Amino acid sequence: IKGLSAYLKSLQGAFAPVIARYVHTETQELVQNGLTPMIKHAAKHKKKEVLGMLVHLRECVVDWKGGVVPAECPELAGKRNDGDPPREFGQRALAPRPAQFECMRFLISHMCDLAEDGRGGMLSRLTMAKDDLSRENVKSLRTFYNTSRSFPYLLDYSGSLRSLSDLSNLYLREFHFSISPTPKLPISSSLPFILLSHILLGSREPP
Repeated sequence: IKGLSAYLKSLQGAFAPVIARYVHTETQELVQNGLTPMIKHAAKHKKKEVLGMLVHLRECVVDWKGGVVPAECPELAGKRNDGDPPREFGQRALAPRPAQFECMRFLISHMCDLAEDGRGGMLSRLTMAKDDLSRENVKSLRTFYNTSRSFPYLLDYSGSLRSLSDLSNLYLREFHFSISPTPKLPISSSLPFILLSHILLGSREPP
């Protein structure tokens, strides 16, 4: 495990920009193209609260092409055609900051919860109407929410490797079991103890 961790860490320079580019692409695809029909629907039917949440979600992490906000966003007026080509955005190794990312995921979770409650849940009278977000919209938002759960761990490449390769808790857990009054296998028969004993007490002579 330690050897594999050291090898993967040596590849951090190659993996880090690829991971950041992947996270950037997935995020921008959602906020610049995936949210477009939802924003159009909310604007066309004058759903001000839903429109406000969707626009705020986009503005949290949007990275417009060339860093310039488009002169016109017809979906904000409910006029963008469904057959229009997807909006292009730059491919950059620039992932959202942790605060932006958490805000984005919170809004997605909040909107999905409100939409599902609006279809007959306990708070249906206090939340969205059932047609504010379609089932397909909620499904796509949920999919991104579940997929993006791993993004912070991917972006913290070195920290994730360090956490996964830290095996000290295995020995400490076995030691706790050995002094616990509950009958369990003795610590001397556990794999962490055997490996540690071999390293510390084993023969130091060359093979």
